[in-house]
Amino acid sequence: MIFQLVLYSPFEKEAQLISRWGKPLNGLFSEYGSSIQLLGYFNDPNQLEKQIKSLSGKPEALILVIGSGGTERLAKQAIELLPCPVMLLANNRNNSLAAAIEINAVVSQTRPVKLVYAPAGASIHEQIKAFLRAALAFSRIHSARLGAVGEPSHWLLSSDGVSDFGPFGTQLVKIPIQELVEEYEILEEASADEIKEAVRQKAAKVLIKDEALGDASRVYLAMQQIIGRYRLDGITIRCFDLLEHRFTACLGMGLTNDQGIVASCEGDLHASFSMLVARLLTGEPAWMANPSSIDAGENLLTLAHCTVPFKMLAGAEDTTLTTHMESDLSVGIGGSLRKEPVTIFRTGKDFRSLNAITGQIIETNMGDQALCRTQAIIKTDTSLMEWMQKTPGNHQALVYGNIIPELSDFCRFAGVELIL
Repeated sequence: MIFQLVLYSPFEKEAQLISRWGKPLNGLFSEYGSSIQLLGYFNDPNQLEKQIKSLSGKPEALILVIGSGGTERLAKQAIELLPCPVMLLANNRNNSLAAAIEINAVVSQTRPVKLVYAPAGASIHEQIKAFLRAALAFSRIHSARLGAVGEPSHWLLSSDGVSDFGPFGTQLVKIPIQELVEEYEILEEASADEIKEAVRQKAAKVLIKDEALGDASRVYLAMQQIIGRYRLDGITIRCFDLLEHRFTACLGMGLTNDQGIVASCEGDLHASFSMLVARLLTGEPAWMANPSSIDAGENLLTLAHCTVPFKMLAGAEDTTLTTHMESDLSVGIGGSLRKEPVTIFRTGKDFRSLNAITGQIIETNMGDQALCRTQAIIKTDTSLMEWMQKTPGNHQALVYGNIIPELSDFCRFAGVELIL
């Protein structure tokens, strides 16, 4: 639940504050409906404490409206009683901004606070949306469960020794890869028929045998069994170990991401966690991809991988079901991404930093046989020579849109450094 409190000076009457703030607040928050609960207007510390202590459940965010000056200690009291991300909302009337600056200067030393200034006529809807998305993601990621099926692939040095997610309460659930194989083996071939036909409808070209598509569909069903059994919000698989069984998890990854559960390759815990952050911030899937080449002069970054979610592709007419690139086995997904703005990011050591860049997809589905099946070239907004030196690992999470405002708020609430 997101709570909203409006604070005002002891020298004012509540009716005065409502006449000044009521209409603007209704305009700012009307689209959020019942997701934001107004707790009331307060200028008395005893009434404020009584109201807050009567609340049940843990708040996910607090919108603290600084209605006028003289509210500094009231605000500090409310923030101390409600341990959640806080947005201070101020305007240009009755010393509201002056009080908010004083509050922010002190409270932000120990608590994550976002100060938003809303003078008459200014549009701050994007700031509000970014705050709410980040606050809800920050709250929910602490109760998430991420399953690692097998250990990270031995070439993923950045995942060596990872046993938790640093400042986050996300639970790491370790699962033997043999458990996934056994789930696959007990599934009848016919159990995948419905999945096979649904997948065929997603692609204009099917360049693989029916048997391979059936096997890949059974892997997806086996993944669903694991996800359900362990109540997972995300799953990462040491997928190259599956090649000895002549199948891969590429198709299963794409389908699982489509349904709202994060799925990633090679047991990469940083990429998996980054994809989970992207999902919680946007409600949409992310694509895990390898940086394949750089044009330093033009700041062009080529990304590629075989596990793109179908929901991220431009359409079935450009989508191909082919083989996994490295092994030429099973099913890999090739298709055109949408030529839209994107954010590309990854968490760093101990999950206490996050490196992010933005850009625009300018070319896709290039058909380079030396790259994984889905490919894209991104014109980035930063020096790729600098990015190459400081990015904290190989696999990147790509999501549509510029979500730097959301990432900035998320990192602020988590006490994590955002590196741009």
